Amino acid sequence: MSELRKVSILTILFFMIDSVLTSFVPISFTKSSTMIIPCLGFMMFAMNCFVFRKNDCLLYATIAGAFYSVVYAKSLLFYVVIFALIAFLIRKIINFISFTYFEVLLVFISTIFLKEIVVYLFMYATNQTSLGIVEMFINRLIPTITFNILVSWIVYFTHVKVFKIQKWSGNDVYKSEREE
Repeated sequence: MSELRKVSILTILFFMIDSVLTSFVPISFTKSSTMIIPCLGFMMFAMNCFVFRKNDCLLYATIAGAFYSVVYAKSLLFYVVIFALIAFLIRKIINFISFTYFEVLLVFISTIFLKEIVVYLFMYATNQTSLGIVEMFINRLIPTITFNILVSWIVYFTHVKVFKIQKWSGNDVYKSEREE
């Protein structure tokens, strides 16, 4: 199966898992309650950014952002820009990580943190939320990051298994068993 097909299937599958998890975890947009946002699809998107070369990665980010916007969000351009920004940043750090679980976990945490902060700032600027920054950190950001840390191993090890990753080659894409 081609890399593009694997990436597409994994991305859509994990966004669907997010949708199912949303039914089971407490999600609320009231000011006083805890909000947990499952980000497995977003974490798989981040993992898939390692598969592509720079230009292909930005195209993938645009398509994934558009998919997310159409299926889950109300603002088309907003999520396309967020996904492209995350992909750009991931491609910038690609030379500095060796693809261990803990390094990828830091990438997951950083990207979720960035996404949630940008979403909060957008919602606050457009008067879609009345949460203050402290309430957002306590009631949304910390629970979301904690939950996603607990389930991140599913994304990481699924990706490693599907792409048969053996070693990291710095600026190039993954080296799989087929290429050895």
